Amino acid sequence: AGPLVVCSNRLGGPAQLERGIEHFVSRGGLDIEGLGSETVALLVGEGLVREPADLFDLTPDDLLELEGFAETRSRKLAAAIQSARKTELARFIYGLGIPEVGATVARVLATEFRDLTVLRETTAERLEEVEGIGPIMSEKITEFFNDDARAASVDAILSKGFDLIPPPERESGRRDGESVVFTGRLKSVTRSEAKKRVEGRGDRVVSSVSSRTGYLVKGERPGSKADKAEKLGVTVLDEEAFLERYPAAET
Repeated sequence: AGPLVVCSNRLGGPAQLERGIEHFVSRGGLDIEGLGSETVALLVGEGLVREPADLFDLTPDDLLELEGFAETRSRKLAAAIQSARKTELARFIYGLGIPEVGATVARVLATEFRDLTVLRETTAERLEEVEGIGPIMSEKITEFFNDDARAASVDAILSKGFDLIPPPERESGRRDGESVVFTGRLKSVTRSEAKKRVEGRGDRVVSSVSSRTGYLVKGERPGSKADKAEKLGVTVLDEEAFLERYPAAET
């Protein structure tokens, strides 16, 4: 499981809370300078932060109570925390610590849904239509947002006046060629070579099949992806057809 920023005292103990906050404010998350693991441990240990939302109520005077904090450092950190309320939607999603959702998937979700409320209310079925998101990941995401304690913690954070910025429209609407899924073993090329060929044509390789998948490449001993592709009407290429469509780059 991921760090689960919302494993605060609603869901767990101080150690879980510390790990969750560290992930929330990490470089891939809100990226709050000066808020490292030692400072997080102090804030939790002193009882100044009992859940992630409490961070955004901290004043320079509160921080002065911490060991090693003088006026300048306290003022800088308080300002950095407040400015982090305006952040990219993808960073916020990543920072929540949803199991299976790393920085790349967080960007995909932000691009696809563009609004945290829409993402929180979406279904597992809708999530599976998104390239690269399979059944396990979609289940983890919906479980996370449907959990009452986690939902309350996210609501508490949002109540502090966040401005979550979606990706630029051009990124949302962009389609970099076709998406290609592989299943089974190819005899004449390695999987990494096959991926290079796909990317060399401006297409992209993804891990799961959805209605938006361009091609499923079926090798020997294919898995369940082949059945799903056929049900969804996705074009299936055997190895010969794949090699014809994606020839080796000329040298």
